Order: sequence, then structure tokens, then C-alpha cells
Amino acid sequence: RGMLGSCVQLMVVTGILGAYAAGMVLGWRWLAVLCCIPPFIMLLFMCFMPETPRFLLKENKHSEALASLEFLRGPDVDHEWECSQIEETTKHQAHRFNGQIGR
Repeated sequence: RGMLGSCVQLMVVTGILGAYAAGMVLGWRWLAVLCCIPPFIMLLFMCFMPETPRFLLKENKHSEALASLEFLRGPDVDHEWECSQIEETTKHQAHRFNGQIGR
């Protein structure tokens, strides 16, 4: 979660810097076209991202959640432990949410 958040922030700041730099040389129309390219690339790459492990566990797809964790974290992590932690947290949050609705 921290790594993904840091990458997003780094990309935003780099994009702002790039837009300022490109704005010095390009007209506003070409700058608009240039700034449309990164979101389309990101959209393309998002097609290859797996569903989140939390969603998959909520849908009772344990093996797919483990595969998703392996894709996101790499092979050198204890996926079973992390999967059980996510499952536990999801159940706890669902219990708390159901308790609040019943009031």
C-alpha cells in the first residue's frame, strides 16, 4: 500500500514538472495532446492488473487471491499469512459494518 501510494505521488509530481517544462516550448493544443498520452498508457496497463486480494477473498476465491498477492508482492513473501490477515480484517470490518446498520 505504501509503495503504490508513493509511486502515484511520484508520477503526479513528475507529470506536473513535465507539463511545466513542455509548456515552455509547446502551444496549448499540443500540450493538451501530450498530456493525454500518459492516462491512455496507464489505462492500457491497468487492463493487465489483477483484482485486489480483498475483493477476491470477499468472493470466496482463495486461490485467485493468493495468485493476485504473488503478482503484487512477488514470490519471496509469505502469501498465506498475508491472505489470512486480509481475510481476518475483512471479516472484522464486515461485522462492524453490519453492527452499525442494525442500529
